[in-house]
Amino acid sequence: MRRAWRRALFVGGILVLCGVACSLDGFSSDYDALAVRGCAPEQGVKLCKDFEENESYGAGFQIDVGDGGAFGRDTTTSISPPQSLVAVIPAEANHRVAVMSRAFMDADPTRIRLAAHVRLISFPHVKDWKAELLKIAFNQSVSLVIVVYENKLYVSRRADKQYLDCGSLGEMPDGSKDHWARVEIVLEAGPPLKLKGRRERSSDWVPLEGCPLNWSLASPTLYIGMPYAKEGPAPWIVRYDNVIFDFSP
Repeated sequence: MRRAWRRALFVGGILVLCGVACSLDGFSSDYDALAVRGCAPEQGVKLCKDFEENESYGAGFQIDVGDGGAFGRDTTTSISPPQSLVAVIPAEANHRVAVMSRAFMDADPTRIRLAAHVRLISFPHVKDWKAELLKIAFNQSVSLVIVVYENKLYVSRRADKQYLDCGSLGEMPDGSKDHWARVEIVLEAGPPLKLKGRRERSSDWVPLEGCPLNWSLASPTLYIGMPYAKEGPAPWIVRYDNVIFDFSP
């Protein structure tokens, strides 16, 4: 009981200190004239979340915050001002998850695109620290996951609770220094299925062919947040902005 009370106090304290929308490191240089202006350039896509809308950030999503996890709006640090989304998983939580999901059950796309800005603020310094940051799940119990593992970003296939790395998108910047990582992946139906990714919009596409690419793209479900994060002595705190999910028939 005491441990559960401390977890609740910890998460509540984070959100109170952050004005309900978490900001642990003050004002950010991301707020400038060159900042990406949210979802306006992406009109017509299936989903674009820049977390500026008047409705709840979780409207239309299923939300699972597990054992004391939390979501909130960050009103001081963003790529598209004035706010972004923050996900928190407290230290040593039993059910380590803070995730929002939306299913597209009737879709049978030939091409899927996922792009987002991600900023890692806090993580436990433990061996092989790892968290899933974004995920697309499919009908055949197969998921494509963007994972931070130690200090690198990977795109991995997950099936039967096993990860198979498709390839790396490079290092994850230190989020305490106003650094965001823009990640983008594209899936194209086959056969064979094709997967590519890049870290920044100006970067070259990287073929991600290190995992089996043999599943159907039908009925994808998008997960924003942390579907999984490794337990440790410190919390996981991750910010998200300009999450774009699009597909074509």
